[in-house]
Amino acid sequence: MDDEVELAAERDRFRYPLHFGVLTGLTVWVTAVTRWLPVHGPVARFGLYGALYSCSLAVAVRGTVPLRHRLEFIAGGALLGAVNVIAGIQASRMLNGLPGTIGPSLILASCAGLGAAGYAVLVRTVWHAALPPRALVSMALGCMLAALGILALHLTLRADGLWVAVSWWFAFSIGLWYHDGLRRAGRSGRPSGVDGG
Repeated sequence: MDDEVELAAERDRFRYPLHFGVLTGLTVWVTAVTRWLPVHGPVARFGLYGALYSCSLAVAVRGTVPLRHRLEFIAGGALLGAVNVIAGIQASRMLNGLPGTIGPSLILASCAGLGAAGYAVLVRTVWHAALPPRALVSMALGCMLAALGILALHLTLRADGLWVAVSWWFAFSIGLWYHDGLRRAGRSGRPSGVDGG
């Protein structure tokens, strides 16, 4: 069986302890260096956040995967992050007249949810992850709630949106781990836990 068929046959797509470890390290690193990163606007910034998140999954994917696939996945994540911000900017122009925080809440939740759904499709396409439609819906809802939590804490604009990105990273990762774990658990319907290997 070649590597691609073997990858498609696996139930666990990622080594989750490695993924969460890399994600935590990236969070600490970006938090420490964010003030020195060149500012090129929110599109470039969220493109970078998308690429960094993709790196955390690309290094944790199981099986022998060509470097080209990993790089394509990272580029796809960067593109999704940038396009999502462009959509949010356009939506903010249309919803500018809404009172209070209704407009920002609606835009942030929509962008977080659509970004999660798009990213889940990217994970399914590139890594052949068998995420059912209900997984896409619950992961999108989780990312929406995480982004709204950051808005409620008034952290949305701090560190150039870093806290929105980080909350989304972890919400999406927990959803991915959970739904991947449901497949491993078989008929029991319960995730079998985080394990390495």
